[in-house]
Amino acid sequence: MSDNTLTHRTRTGRIPAQPESLALERSEMAYWPALFNVEPAAPDGLTLDAVPFGDGIACRARGLDILAFNRVHGIGLNRSVSDRDITGLIRHYREGGIPRFFVQVAPEADAAGLGERLRAHGFVHHNDWSKHFRPLTDLPVTAVDADIRVIGPAQARVFGEIIVTAFDWPAALAERFAGLVGRPGWRHYLAWQGGRPVAGAALHRFERTAALAIAGTVPEAREKGLQTALIVRRLRDAAAQGCRWMVVETARDLPDKPAPSARNMMRMGFRTAYHRPNYLMTF
Repeated sequence: MSDNTLTHRTRTGRIPAQPESLALERSEMAYWPALFNVEPAAPDGLTLDAVPFGDGIACRARGLDILAFNRVHGIGLNRSVSDRDITGLIRHYREGGIPRFFVQVAPEADAAGLGERLRAHGFVHHNDWSKHFRPLTDLPVTAVDADIRVIGPAQARVFGEIIVTAFDWPAALAERFAGLVGRPGWRHYLAWQGGRPVAGAALHRFERTAALAIAGTVPEAREKGLQTALIVRRLRDAAAQGCRWMVVETARDLPDKPAPSARNMMRMGFRTAYHRPNYLMTF
C-alpha cells in the first residue's frame, strides 16, 4: 500500500495502519481448515482433510474439484520453502487423487522467491485473491431494515443449505458448514425476508482479529442489501467482542474481470492489504 504511514485513533491510543500480513494469514488459517474437521453424520462421498505442511496448511477435498477446497496457504511465512517441500506438496495432492490445487503465496513468501520456484516445478499463475482489512472504528450503518438473527445448532442445517445454494456447491457440503455452528470462536447469522431465512453469514474470531468467514444469499433474494446488513452486524459484533481488525478475502477486482465482493468491501471502509497470487498445479 502507498499509505502505510496512516494510523487510526481508537479509545486506547494509536494503532498501526494495518495488521501484519502474518496476522492476516493466520486468521484465515484458523477458520478455513475448521470446515475440514467436521464429521458428517452420514457418508457424503467426500473426504476432506487439512494438515500442517511446513508453516502452512494443506487443504484437500477428494471428490470435490473446487479450488477453494484444494489449496495451500501460509507456507513460507516463517521459514523458507525448499524444493523438497514443493515436491512433497505435489505428491500429497497427487496421491490424494486431487486433479488440481493451488498454492497461495503471501507477500513475505513471494519476496523470498517462492512464486518463481513454484513455476520451476510446473505451477502456473492462475489468478489472485485480495486480502482486505479495516480497523473496527468508525463503523458504518445500513439503511436496510433487515431481520438478522444470531443462530445456534438448531438452525445450523438451514445455514448450511443457504451457503451451498448461494455458491452452487454440492448439497453434501451443507452438513459440513452446518457443523461449524456453535463452535468456539464462531458466530453465525441468518437474515430473514418474507418469513423465511434467505441469507447467511459467519464471523470468526482469532485473537484480536475477526474474519468475515463465509456468507451467501439465495439467488432470489440478492441485490436487496442483505449482505451489506450482515457485514455491518458482524463489524459491530466483532468490535463489541474486543477485536481490533476485521479481515476478508475476495477475488481481485480487475478492469476485465470485476469482483463485486471486493468493491462492496471498499464501500464498507475496507482497504486492500495485498493481492495474493495463486499458483496452480494440474495433474
